[in-house]
Amino acid sequence: MQSRKRLVKKMHETKTVLLIKGASQYDAMRNYLDEIADGFQQIGYQSVVIDAEHDFFSQEYKMATETFHIDYVFTCNANFYQDCRDLGNARYVTYLCDHPAQHRDRLKKLDEDAVVFVCDLLHIPYIRKYYPNIKHVCFIPTSGSYSKTYIPYKDRKYDVVFTGSYYEPKELYEKIIEQYQGVLKQFVQQMIQEMEEQSWLTIEQCLEVVLNKNHIQVSDEEFDELVAEFWRVSYYARFYYRDKVIHTLTKNGIKIHVFGNGWGDFVGNDAANLIWEKGDYLAAREAVANAYISLNTQPWFKGGFQERIASAMLSGTVAVTDDSLYIDENFTDQELCTYSLEKLEELPELIKSLLEDKEWAEKIAEKGRRRAQEELSWQVLTKDMAQYLEN
Repeated sequence: MQSRKRLVKKMHETKTVLLIKGASQYDAMRNYLDEIADGFQQIGYQSVVIDAEHDFFSQEYKMATETFHIDYVFTCNANFYQDCRDLGNARYVTYLCDHPAQHRDRLKKLDEDAVVFVCDLLHIPYIRKYYPNIKHVCFIPTSGSYSKTYIPYKDRKYDVVFTGSYYEPKELYEKIIEQYQGVLKQFVQQMIQEMEEQSWLTIEQCLEVVLNKNHIQVSDEEFDELVAEFWRVSYYARFYYRDKVIHTLTKNGIKIHVFGNGWGDFVGNDAANLIWEKGDYLAAREAVANAYISLNTQPWFKGGFQERIASAMLSGTVAVTDDSLYIDENFTDQELCTYSLEKLEELPELIKSLLEDKEWAEKIAEKGRRRAQEELSWQVLTKDMAQYLEN
């Protein structure tokens, strides 16, 4: 009886985080939440993970909330807020993996106690301006999952790998354009043209440029609505530049092993240098750990990090990525390598130099691995999130 009382007392003393998993492409966000749950456990929290994709989710939720005193509810992309309104003093916490405007309807409903972690430094001023209901917002770089089996650098199998989907730009352009009519269609076409000509533009900067060119003024509320309406422009930009980056390398004779959907649509005389590997998320993760170089193109986060970068660094693989405000301010070329979308002609030489000088490349990979282990795993980043929550 005494041991049961001590157990009950300890459960009430320990803060409990309820993490709710939902649907996610390649299970990315689901894996994030598993890693974050482990991070909370490591620093003394009680982590309870439930899965909204299960048929018996409502029973899982009921059991978790009746068994534990929930202090925090943790989700991705502002999901499940309405489902957790019955938890009284539990604080709602969410990690945004996308631009805030893509989840504006859910973000607008959050109360002032909610905490929003963002993956891009530039999303902080955006939320503060367009979502005044959100009082607590903090940048946490996106980490990644990685193989716990370290393969010595000299014994790696792949020269260059890329993990992620492919969409042929012209096909995607037509698919996006057909969703709009009249003036809106013309507006989207103008935005896409600006993105193609100016790779440094964020989606909101691109919208501002086109509004100004058309001498249109809108309110803050209308501006946020338009960013949400036209977010597909940044989706197009992601694949437009991904196509350019990969073709730039394959046309220069560099072979790339790719993992993801859609690569059967990659065509051209240089397509022979692209090797589409079959396999799921786990196969891709193992390949990154077995490569000399892991290539990244940003999913249009001009002030953030990306899972592919963190996964590469944690695997002791050289991460080669286009730059961002966060990367430029926090990393050196001794830990990872960056390239400019405006100077893609320089990228093949960088890749070839890294492949030819394995000793130099290994030094970068190892220094990046140590840095990532100290600062960039989900377990370490969870400590940063917990500190923000406690303060």
